[in-house]
Amino acid sequence: MTMRSLFRWATFCGILALVGGVLAFLWLNPDVNVAFKGSLSIMIGILGGILMLLWLLFLSGFQRSTRFAGVMPPILLTIVGLSLFRFDGCVGNNMPQFSWRFDPVPDTVLPTLVSDGAAVDLQSVSAQDFPRFLGPQADAVVRGVALERDWKNHPPKLLWKQPIGAGWSSYAIVGPFAVTQEQRGNKEIIACYEVATGKPRWAHEDEVRFSEQMGGDGPRATPTIANGNVYYMGATGLFCCLEGATGKPLWSHDVVTEANSKNLQWGKSCSPLVYDNLVVVTLGDTDDRPLAAYDRTSGNLVWRSGSDKPSYASPVLCTLAGVRQVVSINAHSVSGYNPADGHELWHFKWAGEMARCSQPVAVDGEHVYISAGYGLGSALLAIKATENNGPLQATQVWKKPRVMNTRFTNVAVRNGYAYGLGDGILTCQDLKDGEEVWTGADYEQGQILLVEDLLIVLGEQGQLAIAEADPKDFHELGRIQALDGKTWNNPAFSSPYLLVRNATEAACYELPVLSPAVKTAMK
Repeated sequence: MTMRSLFRWATFCGILALVGGVLAFLWLNPDVNVAFKGSLSIMIGILGGILMLLWLLFLSGFQRSTRFAGVMPPILLTIVGLSLFRFDGCVGNNMPQFSWRFDPVPDTVLPTLVSDGAAVDLQSVSAQDFPRFLGPQADAVVRGVALERDWKNHPPKLLWKQPIGAGWSSYAIVGPFAVTQEQRGNKEIIACYEVATGKPRWAHEDEVRFSEQMGGDGPRATPTIANGNVYYMGATGLFCCLEGATGKPLWSHDVVTEANSKNLQWGKSCSPLVYDNLVVVTLGDTDDRPLAAYDRTSGNLVWRSGSDKPSYASPVLCTLAGVRQVVSINAHSVSGYNPADGHELWHFKWAGEMARCSQPVAVDGEHVYISAGYGLGSALLAIKATENNGPLQATQVWKKPRVMNTRFTNVAVRNGYAYGLGDGILTCQDLKDGEEVWTGADYEQGQILLVEDLLIVLGEQGQLAIAEADPKDFHELGRIQALDGKTWNNPAFSSPYLLVRNATEAACYELPVLSPAVKTAMK
């Protein structure tokens, strides 16, 4: 073999070794965030393919006919692939999904929702209700219910399963009715269903459609039911109040247009916060007072506040340092606001450019827990009053960039420990120091809900599991396949009914319960 031939084949082997080595390092290195592994792998694969083609054309030394024959197959395969398949978004690790190009988009062929027109009662509020995103206290915790731990002998009972429109909304449940948001063709739908049967009772339609290639189509937020009415935020920024009995619109705003801004890249996903006589939401992609409060009856603007662009999280109401306040995760910070007039009480800068979707959690009367994905991890903030009853001050207690990278899931807190899906893996974290206590099964980019001492986990591939919320060790107690397809939606539980859905189907499971929910009226 001549030196020229040796160089040619050494170059060929070097390209293969380089691409293979980089991919192996990427997937075997625990320090590389899982959110980047899929997209980086695709980029490396494309770059490797280009290098191989360049080698074939200019360094291989093959005859022209041979080089031509080598170049044509990948070109033809690319043309055929683009002709037969369409890009259908990504899963949680950013690996692409594809579907047949000639298959209809599922939500575009769904029938129009038909109801009997009878009014429903969304006024009744009890401890069993799940009236907003992440439950009664918006903290992903359901209290007062003891679930059966033995799913082998007492499995969940499927009551119904049916198609649903696109989107990543969850359910808000009051009494026997549940409300969710979905996309059906060019209409964004807010629909009320019977929990036990899945029968539609009313539906409100908006002539809008939000589409985003990687994140998918349709609404992202979850409606809030309060005082018999339904408040919702559409993916394009339509913020509305509906009469709960019939779905009739009472008032509406386009918060993106009215704020003279553009939409967020992944769409509006803010679930409305209702308290006193106000309903609070974030506005468009602006740092000019992006948090807004409206009169919940008239829809009139009451106040605007804030100095940082909004994130994809929703504002929450809690009490910290003895002060009732609205806490908001922003694009690059966390802030607390006076709930009556929007005056900023404290502001904490949270560095990093990646999207924040996870909710803040008030751990106790002085601390708030924050988390995000893409290597931002988790942190605990202490909120304290300064001397002489001065302004509140936020200080960082600890920060753990490698623990609890939640991306677009949330954590639940119990007895000083946080439980959540860190890069998809169920994780227990000690809130005293932020250290990881244990890691369990990989549920990918799914969602969790804590019911007393048991975790309900809805995995990204539609698997439904229960596990103990026990800091001693991880114990999965049962698992079933609840849904088919990519599932990023949060589960909603109103004992004994668990509502789950994704972008194509919804289901209701009756969970085995040892003791009923406490039926005392909620304040």
